[in-house]
Amino acid sequence: MGSTYISETFSGIQNPLSHDNNPHLPLSLCELEVVRLISQNYSGRDIAKVLNRSEKTISRHKRAAMQKLGVRYVSDLASYVQNNGLGNVQP
Repeated sequence: MGSTYISETFSGIQNPLSHDNNPHLPLSLCELEVVRLISQNYSGRDIAKVLNRSEKTISRHKRAAMQKLGVRYVSDLASYVQNNGLGNVQP
């Protein structure tokens, strides 16, 4: 496998959504967007339509996010988002 090359233009830029910069954000961009929409009371079907993805994919992102954040219920996920300011993060 080859090495990853990062141009000098981007080498000094840190991803604001990386786990290193914010311990509350071990989420992928897709997981974060799904979590944000769940916290805004979107259903899985509505999120799938908005993001142009299948409901199964949305469900997988939701489950992964819940596991990464250590929550068991969707209501806890929405509370986590609100309590940790994740609803304001733009992917």
